[in-house]
Amino acid sequence: MSALPKTGHSPWKKLGKVIVFFIIAIIIAIAGIKVWDRCSFYFRSGVADAAEAAREKELWLAADFLSRDYVAVYADIKGAVPSPNDGNGNKPRKFNLAKLQKISADFARQLRKRKEQLLQLADDADIGYRSDVLRLYSLFVKQLELSYMNLELCVNAEAKYQRSFDSDLGEKFYELYIAEDREREFKYPDIKTRTKEYERSYAALYRTAFWCMREHGGFRLYQGDSSADVRSDLAAFANYNQLQDLREDIETALSDAQFRCLERRFEHGSSFAALWYPIIKAIPEIIVQSKLSAVDKSHDFLAEPMRVNGYIIGNSREDRMWNTANYLALCTDNFLWDIKFSVKHSADADKLLKWRMQPQYDKDGAEMKFYGEAFSSDIQLCQRDIAAEASSTCPDLQKASLELCAAANNILAVWERFSQDQISYETFFQELQSKEQAFAAKRQTVIKKRWDYLYSYSSGSRGYTISSLVFDGVPDAALKPLAEQQQDNAPAQ
Repeated sequence: MSALPKTGHSPWKKLGKVIVFFIIAIIIAIAGIKVWDRCSFYFRSGVADAAEAAREKELWLAADFLSRDYVAVYADIKGAVPSPNDGNGNKPRKFNLAKLQKISADFARQLRKRKEQLLQLADDADIGYRSDVLRLYSLFVKQLELSYMNLELCVNAEAKYQRSFDSDLGEKFYELYIAEDREREFKYPDIKTRTKEYERSYAALYRTAFWCMREHGGFRLYQGDSSADVRSDLAAFANYNQLQDLREDIETALSDAQFRCLERRFEHGSSFAALWYPIIKAIPEIIVQSKLSAVDKSHDFLAEPMRVNGYIIGNSREDRMWNTANYLALCTDNFLWDIKFSVKHSADADKLLKWRMQPQYDKDGAEMKFYGEAFSSDIQLCQRDIAAEASSTCPDLQKASLELCAAANNILAVWERFSQDQISYETFFQELQSKEQAFAAKRQTVIKKRWDYLYSYSSGSRGYTISSLVFDGVPDAALKPLAEQQQDNAPAQ
């Protein structure tokens, strides 16, 4: 039998042609996508005009000024506080007490100006992150208040025991402080709680600053600025900041800003974004979900939360409503601190806290009037924004958030009666305690709604849910019971 004639087309050559065809097809597809992307971008609708760009720049500068103020005041305080070694272990240090009080008083005036400016800025939906800058402000204030508290306890403990401060001395002094029979019944949080709250507010400060970077970067990219220019802008903000973690996340912020730009295009009707936005949103969610699932059962996320910035999440109604309610909770925390610890009382009201870093004001003075009016503005702003959100997708969260606003109003009403001499200090103390407990209960309801949403959104990831709430600044005392309850209810493996 004669051999078959050779055709000249071996299987390998056919495979090679197929591979080349697919490579060329992929190159053409990528080129086509790039062309479609560019055309969709440059011929898009909804480009901001010069006035809108100017408003966004004003908002970004407000965030930048807050960060610079924060760095400056800590540098000033550090310069007025001697090293722990200066006391030689058996003698108290020589603090520049007058300078420290001047720093706090001057900075309090500066912060009041900053808050007034922020509340006057237009709440522009297309820019969309004034609420984040306001939250940034509230977290800076909380960090300072907790820092002032720590310094007050330190200075007064050294004066009491005539030796340099250490942790044992701090615990010893605090035991005396909480047992003191005082006219003022309000107590600082204990030292361990203070440390946890400081760490939690730092985490929230970092994430809020990151979110401002994301929003600002997304706005600039949407206006056609280059990635290199936006990276430079974000790096300048992050590098001149007290937040070390932020400096490590510049590339992540740029990546999120690019996603935010795509989201803006999607919101303004881009056909390209309509196709790619769901895909680009889903990819990191799948990756991070897999990463979290591997450690969900074994890792203590309360003690060591995971950064979740890379887990891209859209700005849903639930997110916006939660951010507003959480901002109100932060404002309420700060207002409660002011009306408890910033109001002058009789000379013997604090026998142990003889020196105060926190500025002290008359209850009917201009400063306390400002804090009351600013808190009232915050409540009204939050109530309006929560009520304006369509409630069809999250009616329970909306209801709970509006009840939180009402509870905050009740706290303000008690203060106004006391500041106007309509009730005694004893009545003020009793009523405020009651209203504060009612507010805490409403806040816990809102936090539980947020927990349920995040847990569902992340397909049951306990790690993502806890980490997100930690970086939103939710207090440990509020979050721990939810984490333990969920763990107890988890099905057996």
